[in-house]
Amino acid sequence: MTPKPIQAAQRRRSSHKMTLAQPTLRGTGLLALCWSIAIAVVLGLGHATRVGWLVPAITSPAPNETRMILLDLDRMLPVRLHGIINPLFDPSLSPDRQMLVYSAKQSTDTFGAGEITLRTVATGAEQRLTRDSIPDTSPDWSPDGSQIVFVSLRDFNTDLYLFDLASGAIQRLTDASRPDFDPDWSPDGHTLAYVSYDDENDSDLFLLDATCGGICGRNARQLIDDPGYDLQPTWSPDGKALAFISDRDGDGFQVFLLLGDCLALDQACVGIRRLTDDIAARFELTWTRQGELLALVARAQGIDIYKLRVDCDQPQTGCPAISLGSVGGGVAG
Repeated sequence: MTPKPIQAAQRRRSSHKMTLAQPTLRGTGLLALCWSIAIAVVLGLGHATRVGWLVPAITSPAPNETRMILLDLDRMLPVRLHGIINPLFDPSLSPDRQMLVYSAKQSTDTFGAGEITLRTVATGAEQRLTRDSIPDTSPDWSPDGSQIVFVSLRDFNTDLYLFDLASGAIQRLTDASRPDFDPDWSPDGHTLAYVSYDDENDSDLFLLDATCGGICGRNARQLIDDPGYDLQPTWSPDGKALAFISDRDGDGFQVFLLLGDCLALDQACVGIRRLTDDIAARFELTWTRQGELLALVARAQGIDIYKLRVDCDQPQTGCPAISLGSVGGGVAG
């Protein structure tokens, strides 16, 4: 099970206020910490609308109801997704934009968590991929759409697994005694960045070779070994940078960037760039196709979007984020 320190870190992460260059924050209600606002980059859905992001977990008047919208960033307008999925966690859109995968709560789940589930975007038809009544969470598509990495407690520890869509086979990727979570594929599909605990019970970033064919985590490389909690690794579209959040500087969770050769599996990692000066709110990181790094904040009235300066030259304090406005207020499922 996940140790208590990460729960404390998540509580600290959600309790701070955000100070930004051009604040346009609206509403007061934040999502419960148990609900994910994972963001999947979308290049297009259908032929009528160019879509920017899939955004789950807009607050709802109905208890335990999850709503999902798509954001058309060309027009800064919300687009309704077919139907309401209730309840779900950690949605991720397939590379061909035809399928969603997420962790869906089932009535038979022993621990009240979810099973990995596929949903056809056009029709809403669902197919369960896992059926073990054990928490399976955080699914993420491989870049070629052939595999899904996810986090599971099936072997009585929080580890990473691969689901092969062609064969239905499940491959265990990690088997360390400490929990592994927050997986994110590199754009070339060869490497997974993820979070695990070190001997000091801090959470740090690791890389593993996703193509090894076995328990690849046994040869994983620790990218960072600093005090504090490093979370939410997010690859840039060219694979040359890895954004993440951390409370390493003692002033709440901020956004940091790893660059260059340190992301190669056989290179030492040096140099960490701090990007923000105060973004200590409940937010999610994602990249645009053009290489812009965005932070999305869930509010009761919608999603606030901020652009982060990846060229920030203030390594001690970071730079103010730039508000791009708010979208999604009042969108029904």
